[in-house]
Amino acid sequence: MSLSPVAFIAPNYRDFTGRWIKFYEPGTTTAKIIYLDPASVASAAKVQINTDGFIVSAADAIVVPYISGSYDAYIFVTEADADANDTSGAARIADNISSNPSKSINVFDNTSLIAASGLNIGDKLLCDRYAAAGSFVADLSYNIVAGGTGTADGGSFFDMDNGNQAQLVFDDFVDVIQFGAVGDGSNSTVPFTNAIAFNLPVVFSGAHEVLNIPLISNTSLRGISDLSGNKAKLTQIANAVGSQFCLAANIGAGGTTDPADNIVNIDLSNFTIEGKVGTEGFEEQAHLVSLSAVTGVNIEYVDFVGFKGDGLYVASSNVSATERHNIDINVRYCLFDGVNRDQRNAISVIDGKDVTIEHNEFLNCSRFNMPGPVDFEPNAFTFPIIENIKVLNNTFRGCGGNVGQIAFQIPGTLTRLVSKVAIEGNTFEDYFGTGADVRVMTNKTISDASSPNQISIINNKGDNCFRPYDIRGVKALKIIGNQFENYDQGVLLGFTDGTLDRISEAFSSGNTYERCGTVGKRGLDFFTVNHFTSVSDRFIDCGDGAAGSYAIDLNAGVSSYLKFRGLEIWTPTGQTTEAIVREGSHTLDASTNEFIDCDVSGLRNMLLAYKNNGIQEFNVFTAVITPDDFPYGISRSIVNSSTGTMPIGHTVGEFVVHKLNTLTTSWFEDFHPRGNSTSGQSTFYRRYSDAAGTAWQAWYKHVGVLDV
Repeated sequence: MSLSPVAFIAPNYRDFTGRWIKFYEPGTTTAKIIYLDPASVASAAKVQINTDGFIVSAADAIVVPYISGSYDAYIFVTEADADANDTSGAARIADNISSNPSKSINVFDNTSLIAASGLNIGDKLLCDRYAAAGSFVADLSYNIVAGGTGTADGGSFFDMDNGNQAQLVFDDFVDVIQFGAVGDGSNSTVPFTNAIAFNLPVVFSGAHEVLNIPLISNTSLRGISDLSGNKAKLTQIANAVGSQFCLAANIGAGGTTDPADNIVNIDLSNFTIEGKVGTEGFEEQAHLVSLSAVTGVNIEYVDFVGFKGDGLYVASSNVSATERHNIDINVRYCLFDGVNRDQRNAISVIDGKDVTIEHNEFLNCSRFNMPGPVDFEPNAFTFPIIENIKVLNNTFRGCGGNVGQIAFQIPGTLTRLVSKVAIEGNTFEDYFGTGADVRVMTNKTISDASSPNQISIINNKGDNCFRPYDIRGVKALKIIGNQFENYDQGVLLGFTDGTLDRISEAFSSGNTYERCGTVGKRGLDFFTVNHFTSVSDRFIDCGDGAAGSYAIDLNAGVSSYLKFRGLEIWTPTGQTTEAIVREGSHTLDASTNEFIDCDVSGLRNMLLAYKNNGIQEFNVFTAVITPDDFPYGISRSIVNSSTGTMPIGHTVGEFVVHKLNTLTTSWFEDFHPRGNSTSGQSTFYRRYSDAAGTAWQAWYKHVGVLDV
C-alpha cells in the first residue's frame, strides 16, 4: 500500500474550529481510511479541527493525514453528519486529488518498520534511525526498488518482507549508522565493512568494537566528536586471536610486488582507536592499524591508545618473506599513548618510501625489551625500501625501549641504500629506556666509493634521557643545532666494527651537550670516523667528576680528517676531568686533522692535529714528516724527540710549518728551541722544502738579540 500526505487542502482552518474532515473515493460517499502515520500503523475514520485550526486525532494530537490513492475531502459541521456521510451541508475541500506513488514520502522510526511496511516500488521514505535502539540520523532516505536490484548488505540495500528492496539514497558521504552500526560499544565490524565498500567518504560517531576492517582504495574514514568534544572511538575486540587489527589494508599477503597495484588514497581522521594493553597486556603482533602495499595514506588527528603490539604497522605484508612496498605515508597531529609502556612500538615501518611523521605526541610507549616509539626496521631480505623519511616536530615523553625513540635498524641484506632521512625539531623528555633518542644503524660497508645516506639530525632537544644519538654505518651525516642535557650516556659516532660501523663525511655544528655521560663518563665517543667537521660545538660538564670523565673519547678505531673549529669544552662544576682523550686502541692521522680556535678550558687534549693554533700535546708531528704530508695552512707541534733531522744539539721545542700555497719552494718549517730567553739570545731554525715537495733541505740558524 502506498500512502501520501493529503495535498491541496489548507493546513490551518481557524474558521472551522470543532468541525470534522472525512475522505472519500472520488465522486462517491464511500469513505476512505485515514492513516495518521506513513507506516499505516494508526488509522481513523475521521479527523477534527481543533481550536487553533489544526487537524488532530481523537487523542487531540496534531497529525498529517495520509491517504492511499485518489480522494475527495469534505468538512462537516457536526460529527453526526460526518458519521452519516451526509455531504449535503458539507464543504468540499478536495476533488479527485490523485496520489502519485512515485512521489509519496513516508517517514519511519527505523528500518525494521520499513521492511514490514509493504511499500511498493517507486515509494520514497525517510527514516529517523537505522535500529530501534540506535542514534538518530538526519536525512536517512530510501527508495523502494525491485527485489534483487542490489546486494543486501544491510546498508545500501536491504530486503523487505514483500520481496522488494529499500535502496539507501546517498549524498556525498555515508554514516556507518546507515549500515546498522549503533555506536554503543557493540561490534560494528559488518556495518563499517559495508560502508567502506560503498566507496564514499564514511563518518561515524559513538564507540564501536571492530575487527580487521578492510581499507580499500579511496577510503575516507572520519570520526564525529560529540558535543563535549569526545572523539568517536574504535576498539579492539577483547581476547581476540590471530589477526586482531582494527583497520587493515591488504591483510595477510594482499597486494603485489608492483606498487602500481597498491591500494591508494586512504584518509583516516579525528577519532580514537583503542587497544587492550591495560587488560590483556603485551602481544607483539596485535596492532591497531596495519597497512601493506599502500600509496597515499594520510592519518591526522587520530589518537592511538593502549595498543598491545604497534599502534600503526606499515608492513611488507603480514606474511613472512613477501615483498610489498608502501609509498607516501603521512602521519600528522596524532597521539600515540601506550598507557603503561607494555607494547612494541607506536609506529613500525618495515617498508616505506616518502614517509612523513610530523607534529605527533608519543607518550608512555614501548616496553623495556622492544625497540621504541618510532622504529624503521625492515626484515632481513633484499627487497625492503627505507627512503626519503621525515620525522619532524614530534614530542616523546615518558617512553621506553632498548634501541631508540627514533630508530633505524637496517639489516645489511637490503639492496637499496637507506637514504634521505631528516630527523628535525623533535623533543625528547623523561625517557625510561636504554636506547638513544636517535639511532641509525645500516650494517653496510662504508667506503670512499659508497653512495651517501644523507642523514640529518637538526634542531632536536632532549632532557633527562639515556643517550642523545647512536650512529653507525653512515656516509653524509649532518648534526646541527641540537641541545641535549642530563643524559646517562653520551653520543656514539661509529662503534667497534670499523667496517660496518664506520662514519664518513659528517658535519656537526652548533650542538650543545650539557651534563651528558653522567653515568657513562663520556660526552662523545668516536670510533672509526673519517672526514668529520665540527664547528662551534659545546660540551658542558660532561662526565661524573671522577677519573675517566672525558668530553670526547677517541675510542677503538681509526680516524682521519677530524677538523674542529671553535670547539668549547668547559666544566663549571668540575664534572669533566679531560677534554679529549685518545685511547691506545685508536689510530689517528694527525696530518689530516685540524684544531683551530678551540677552547678546552686548560683540560688535557690528546687530539693530534698538524693544523692547529695552540694544541698542547707533544709530538703531534716530528722532524721526520716530509712537506707533502702536511695540510695547507699553518701546522704546529711541541716536540720532545730526536726523530728525523733535528737542529744540532736540540730535541725539545716547537715546530711550525707554513704551507700557504702550491709553490713547493715557498713551504718552510721553523723550529723554536726551548730556553731561548735564558742565554740572552733569540734563536730559531728554518728549512725549506725541495722543489718536489717530498723532502726538507738543510736547517738555517737565525740568531738575534733578545729585546729586553
